[in-house]
Amino acid sequence: MRYSIRIDGNLKKKIAQLSEKEPFRVKVALQKSVRLLQQKAEREVPVWSGDLKKGHHARVNNMRGVMWNDTSYAVGVHEGRPPHRVKGVNNPNSSFYRWCEDKGLVPFAVAKSIAKKGTRAQPWMKKTFRTSERKIIRIFEREIHKLEKT
Repeated sequence: MRYSIRIDGNLKKKIAQLSEKEPFRVKVALQKSVRLLQQKAEREVPVWSGDLKKGHHARVNNMRGVMWNDTSYAVGVHEGRPPHRVKGVNNPNSSFYRWCEDKGLVPFAVAKSIAKKGTRAQPWMKKTFRTSERKIIRIFEREIHKLEKT
């Protein structure tokens, strides 16, 4: 899964000028933007054990900010999964079994439903990017405004 914030037009030109004159300001704006995305994603993530929340990482380099989740099942939760067999249905030590118990569900019945219907998508990253776009644009506008004042 890959999402990006698109900045077009006049603001894009101003950011290009800013990166030539004051690359540090662009890096600061990128760091603020990526930190904002990471914090929002950690709030939006559908959490049970907390592994998805802990799996968010962010980095800024070469005038590019990147945020990702390295949890092995993040894409499956985000995009949903087609019908499939579930491991650990009868194993009280499995995370699936414990999740069912915590939710008050019968593991066998949940596994049967997943085998028949799959799992629904819970696109928290998509929502994070969609709802943060305006704030990120404002971060860059502020940095440009600081430069224009000097």
